[in-house]
Amino acid sequence: MEPDPDEPDPGCVPAPEVCDGLDNDCDRIVDEGCVCAEGERRSCYSGPPGTQGVGVCKAGDQVCSGNAWGPCTGESVPARGEACDLVDNDCDGQTDEGTCPAGTACGVSLAADMASPPEGWSFNGDAFWDADRLAGVLTEARHGQAGTIIYRNPIAADVFTATFEFRLGGGDGMGFMLQTTGETAVGDGGGGLGMAGLAGFGVEIDTYHNLGCTDSNKNHVGVDDLTKPCDGGVLGSLGQGTSGVALGDGAFHKAQIELDKGKVSLNIDGKLQFQGFAIPGFPVGSKFFYGFAAGTGDATARQEIRNVKITFPSPRCL
Repeated sequence: MEPDPDEPDPGCVPAPEVCDGLDNDCDRIVDEGCVCAEGERRSCYSGPPGTQGVGVCKAGDQVCSGNAWGPCTGESVPARGEACDLVDNDCDGQTDEGTCPAGTACGVSLAADMASPPEGWSFNGDAFWDADRLAGVLTEARHGQAGTIIYRNPIAADVFTATFEFRLGGGDGMGFMLQTTGETAVGDGGGGLGMAGLAGFGVEIDTYHNLGCTDSNKNHVGVDDLTKPCDGGVLGSLGQGTSGVALGDGAFHKAQIELDKGKVSLNIDGKLQFQGFAIPGFPVGSKFFYGFAAGTGDATARQEIRNVKITFPSPRCL
């Protein structure tokens, strides 16, 4: 015979009901009168309506203990403001709004493939964008040229990787530079590669042997303090070496420059040129204008770049 559901369990010893998930008073009802049952769990969220599930905002979890719901753990509610981190911190459906100065945007990379006029890059001196060859031209094959292509906003230089393709001929060569002179700056031409005399540092890809300075030959790479040129405005290298790549052969080559807290490395066509060169006195974290430069003197060549990309390990205002 089935037990009457309204009769007490004959094996139960009645006791005052407590909120523990058990039928303490033997009336076949568990935790009657309790706010919640012991050990019961539920979702919880204390943020403003409409923000749950937007951006970083998410619900948490509550557990019942001692006839009351415990604290809400694991929830994320809107922050009071945004940060440049590529995340919707205030859960309004927008990311990084208002975190960067006008004219800049939060990001981790900037690029100029030269398939179209690159937004945010200035062409200075003799430099221009070539719509036919889809390249940024630093110098034409004429005497006395100096040109720069510079990103418009200064960016902190701590850690980054820059890749680009370059094409040189029998001219003087080109360089990648970090400088504080400005977005329209142009340095000395010829052996100054369009960047000597500016305030900053550079990586030179040099195709001319300037006698009487620090050049070792007409096919070398080096690191420069741009503020300290040799006589006649020629770059004075902090360190340089012969490249195993024919730099001025008129073909495109791919370069990769890495900066890691003042130490710089260069690869060309996958061949290591130098690694971990420590730039004396480099102000890690200071803001610089990033760009490219080239020059001609008595030697002439059309000198071009394309497929530029500079990436950073963390978001910043670009």
